[in-house]
Amino acid sequence: MKWRGKFVFKSETHILYSYAVSEKKAWVNMCKRLSELHGTRVDEVMSIFDGSQDNFTIGREV
Repeated sequence: MKWRGKFVFKSETHILYSYAVSEKKAWVNMCKRLSELHGTRVDEVMSIFDGSQDNFTIGREV
């Protein structure tokens, strides 16, 4: 499945896409991509988007 994610990271909005079998795997893929784009560790990105804040959405892309 193709997933679309909208992430607000460091005052920037990122729209990312990922092919994954689940929403959780898509989230992991997108967090890895954001960490590469911003030169930070993936665990730091994952802690920002851990669901405690309303700073990202992920949904299926049709």
